[in-house]
This record gives sequence, C-alpha cells and structure tokens, in this order.
Amino acid sequence: MKEILQSKMTDKSASPRQGRSSGSGLFRHSVACFLYVLSVMLISTPFIQHLKSGEIIAGLMMTMVLLFAVPAVGNSRMALVWAIVLVIPAIIAKWVYHLWPNVMPQIAFLVFGFLFILFVIANLFHFIFRTRRVDSEVLSAGIATHLMICLLFSLVYQLVALLVPDSFAFSAAVANSSMKGFTATYFSFITLCTVGYGDIIPVSDAARAVAMAEGGIGVFYIATLIARLVSLYSSREITEKM
Repeated sequence: MKEILQSKMTDKSASPRQGRSSGSGLFRHSVACFLYVLSVMLISTPFIQHLKSGEIIAGLMMTMVLLFAVPAVGNSRMALVWAIVLVIPAIIAKWVYHLWPNVMPQIAFLVFGFLFILFVIANLFHFIFRTRRVDSEVLSAGIATHLMICLLFSLVYQLVALLVPDSFAFSAAVANSSMKGFTATYFSFITLCTVGYGDIIPVSDAARAVAMAEGGIGVFYIATLIARLVSLYSSREITEKM
C-alpha cells in the first residue's frame, strides 16, 4: 500500500513537468511580442514605403524586429549573448548604409542580417521541437519561424541581385523593377507559399536555385510543423487519459 501511494505521488509530481513548455524567450511572452512586431512590419511596409519618410520608417520597423528577436530567442545566457553579438553589426550596417551609403556597402547589412535571422530561425525551430506541449508560445514560434524564413530569403534575393545583375525579370505591371525592400519580401513570400504569379521571374541560375530552395523549404516546413503539433497534441491526450 505504501509503495502504491508513493508511486501515485511521484506520478502527480512528474506530470506537470512533462506537460510544461520551457519557453524560447527571455520573458514569458517574448515570442508572441516578437511575432506581433514582425507581423506589423510585414503588413504595413507596402503602405509606408510611398510616404515621404517611408524609408526611415521602414528602417525603424526593421530595427524593432531585430531587437525584439533578441529576447525571443534568449532563453539561455549563451543564446542571449550570441543574439546580441549578431544583432549589433546588423543594425549598425543597416543604418550606416542608410545614412552614408558611400561608407557602408549594402552587402554588409545583407550578410550580417542573414546571419542573425538564420540564428533566430534555428533557435525558434529548436524550441518547437524540444517543447512538450502546445501553447501560445509554441504556436507563435511556428508562425514567426515561417515569416522569418520569408525575411531571410528576401535578403538572399537582394544579395543575388547585387552580385549577379539582371537575375530577375520584371513584368511591365511591376512599378518597382528592382529586387529590394518590399519587392524582395513580396517575391520571397509568394515563393515560400509556392504561389508564383509570374510578375517577377528568376532568370539567372543563382536566382533559380535560391527560389527552388525556398519553395522546397516552405513545403517541408509546413508539413513538419503540422506533424509536430499533431504529435504533441496526440501525446497529451494519451497522457491525460492514462
């Protein structure tokens, strides 16, 4: 009888730990706040880019996204330090190029921004696959990772257009026939979602290879994310029934 009681007490004390999500961010709702700022930037960019101070506002919003990404992945001291180390040169390169383009080339921000965003994606992806339950932070991390993949490839497309001229062909309906800003984000998003309207076409081999990679990553990420969430939900139901 004593052994049975001890076994039940052990099960009760262990069950909350098994269902607990450790969290990816430095604070409780860091990932959700990061997703909110990221979503606002992506939604508002096409409307503010035509304003008189649109480039400055867009730069400020990008800076806010980068800054909010730091606590979103800073669940450990090592991750927080690496996030700060990677985000500082990205922000500096962004604003130095914006204010003094002759001093800092655009490629500097594209490279530093790529490294930091890749670090954020890796940490969010790791959080999704190590968590033991589905909650708001896990769902926010899943959506934020998808949007950050879009942002990552938008930088890659700009880098390809910079290193390999005429890598993209634009239709006559496209007002901004240069792969930068919202145009790069738009092309990245429709490629990630495998839509492909045909208004922007990758021409060079490098651009086609990047588009192929993003399309494949978009399909496999959604499939993997859904499988992971379903697995977590199913295992939770089985645990509760037991």
